[in-house]
Amino acid sequence: MKKVAAIIFLLFSVLLQAQNPQLDSLYKALNSAKADSVKLRLRCKIGLAAPVVRVSYWDSILKDAKSAGLKYYEGLALRGLGSVYDEEEEEGTNAIAFFNKSLKVFEEIGDKKEASNNLHILGFVMHDRGDSEKGLEYFNRSLKLREEIDFKSGIGESLNNIGFIYQLRGDINRSLDYYLKAIKIFEQINDKKNEAYLINNIAFLYQGQGDTTRALDWYLKSLKLAQKINDKPGISGAYNNLAVIALNKGDAAKALDYSQKSLAIRQQTGDRKGVSASLNNIGSAYEKMDDLNNGDYTRALKYYYEAFEIRKAINDKNAVARSYNSIGSIYFKQKKYALALENAEQGYKLSKQLGFPIQISASAKLLYKIYKQINKPVNALEMHELFIHMRDSINNEETRKSSTKKQFQYEYDKKVTADSVRTAEEKKTIAVQLKQEQTQRYALYGGLLLVLVFAGFMFNRFKITQKQKVVIEQQKHVVEEKQKEIVDSITYAKRLQEAILPAEIHWSNNFKNGFVFYKPKDLVAGDFYWLEKVNDLVLFAVADCTGHGVPGALVSVVCSNALNRSVLEFKITEPGKILDKTRELVIATFEKSGEEVKDGMDISLCCLNTKTKELLWAGANNPLWFLSSSIGCGSQSETEQDKKAVINEIKPDKQPIGKYALQTPFTTHKVQLNAGDTIYLFTDGLADQFGGAQGKKFKYKRLKELLLNNNVTTMDEQKAILEKAFIDWKGQLEQVDDVCVIGMRL
Repeated sequence: MKKVAAIIFLLFSVLLQAQNPQLDSLYKALNSAKADSVKLRLRCKIGLAAPVVRVSYWDSILKDAKSAGLKYYEGLALRGLGSVYDEEEEEGTNAIAFFNKSLKVFEEIGDKKEASNNLHILGFVMHDRGDSEKGLEYFNRSLKLREEIDFKSGIGESLNNIGFIYQLRGDINRSLDYYLKAIKIFEQINDKKNEAYLINNIAFLYQGQGDTTRALDWYLKSLKLAQKINDKPGISGAYNNLAVIALNKGDAAKALDYSQKSLAIRQQTGDRKGVSASLNNIGSAYEKMDDLNNGDYTRALKYYYEAFEIRKAINDKNAVARSYNSIGSIYFKQKKYALALENAEQGYKLSKQLGFPIQISASAKLLYKIYKQINKPVNALEMHELFIHMRDSINNEETRKSSTKKQFQYEYDKKVTADSVRTAEEKKTIAVQLKQEQTQRYALYGGLLLVLVFAGFMFNRFKITQKQKVVIEQQKHVVEEKQKEIVDSITYAKRLQEAILPAEIHWSNNFKNGFVFYKPKDLVAGDFYWLEKVNDLVLFAVADCTGHGVPGALVSVVCSNALNRSVLEFKITEPGKILDKTRELVIATFEKSGEEVKDGMDISLCCLNTKTKELLWAGANNPLWFLSSSIGCGSQSETEQDKKAVINEIKPDKQPIGKYALQTPFTTHKVQLNAGDTIYLFTDGLADQFGGAQGKKFKYKRLKELLLNNNVTTMDEQKAILEKAFIDWKGQLEQVDDVCVIGMRL
């Protein structure tokens, strides 16, 4: 018992060392805080720093803030709730409601900075949901407040976002005006990353006016600045835009090179929207090459369709409209006029819905060419007039002159500011030099005296340092010994936990066609998978115990032991009754401590009859997914079959294995499976992982799409695809939880 206690103590010590240092310091400060306001401030900081925060966390802060009458923290809690709902909801109705409630609180207490932040967030939310007019209103309100309090970085952000909305509307002069104001702000506060983005936006405006020379200059500035600060999204964006310039100049080879460099970076960072743009540019480069060589445009069409599928998947409507035009243009060149017309009309319809003049102009131009070719002169004339009108509204001489004037004014202001700063610095330097000469004479004699005193002090410190060095060496030796003991103990504990997992040979003997993707967050884990065979019945499960690391590992041992006893000792084989008995045993184990322990697990448990292929299943908070091999069979093509494939889901009982207020018996579900059917069990670790270009959750929807897209591959290949998808999504971010996914094909 002493040895076990020592191991447990060392396990907890390692866990504490492995935790997020920022969160550790915040939790320590929270434990020692006395005042309610200090506690609420620290809890809000923890909510912002923690990788996963639930609605219940912010609800608790909101309740305490209201009880204490602390309005500021009430506003922060409401904003936190809005952020959680914005992450989880499709429509975002609750998110908008909570952001507005938070805004009202900050307006009541007169906190203009936090009120401006709420307005800025609401601008993004409304623009993302297609209401750019409302988004512009919120951005303008945010800008006004930030200017009142001289919030520099916030002013720059607001100016940039307002300029972007005007750019999408085709209002070039107003857009450029806001961009140039924003770039001045970011130069003043030395924000290189935002400065690079703005330079890129300005270049895009000049490109839209047909001024490729000036656009190229600004794109190269953006690339140079992004490379200097190693901003990968900025580098890939600059390469992508340089490719467009090269295409406009007719240099297809250089455009292909730039596009491939951009694509490589965006695939590495998981930027799906950027990947689609790079693929589309590669298609444009091949189209340009085939124009010169009288080719068949097969390569161009392939890349256009790859970009099109990604854009549809991420619901990027503006980009989808551009893809329709690109694909329609290829079909037009191939003289497949029916397909060309179909895609051009779809692009035109979507462009009109969005109301962006650049896209309307491109669609109208393509439709004009098609109608002319198929002998529909009335339609052709209508589209040609619309094309001319849209083109002139974006790219006219007055706009060019105004844009050029704004740039000259910007460059002049920049030079004048630099000259005035340099003159002021020179005057300041001369004044300092004169003052130094005056004080040097007085300082010389005093300095000599100080040198003598300092020499005596240093001799004394040298003697003390020699003694301290001996003590430090002794302490270092003790620390190294303790560290070795900790590492040895945690390694041994890992072997102990692995003993509760099914042996690989035991697993493969029962499931010859399956995989286990198991990736703990720490050396030891709270997730585990389990397997027992009773006659013709194979029972297997995936479980997620409370916590991860050392606490989760300890809970997993208790829960795994309870599962074994329910099946082997109490001879239960029906999943629902197994979970009932397991819950009873787990609660009884924790109640022995005399304290209220609410730890337990979520689980998905199957019982498969190997002869009849009948599957019994029960779940605690974790569902069952299965895919029937009969879907899509017949004389259809493989592509048509894949479109019909669907993952069926059986929802679990909404209660854990452990102490719970409303305990009910677990439900056993019955499914008749056939040869070739596939079963998936999993915990929430993969779906909750943050990553991708915007640092968002992976989510179950993306996991389901990944499994569906690869359902015809072998199970070993599916495991490799899952591992790669997880690693690519996570990128440089920290793994937030244990990951366990099991797939089994009959």
